Amino acid sequence: MAEHPNVARIKDVYAAMGEGDFATLNDMFAEDLVWHDCGRNQLSGDYRGREAVFQYFGKVMEVSEGSLAH
Repeated sequence: MAEHPNVARIKDVYAAMGEGDFATLNDMFAEDLVWHDCGRNQLSGDYRGREAVFQYFGKVMEVSEGSLAH
């Protein structure tokens, strides 16, 4: 079975996140994007718009000490 085309895009997003490449992320994300982090922790919730999502990524990196795991 062939890999879905979105898989490559998601991999590119995570690679850009890991490199802190916000220029690439800015091109990949819609201006009105909504990022949902489920669960019950300090990062859970909905983040609306690129700036809010980028701030969320920064907090994830801070909390996870750069591992992207929380």
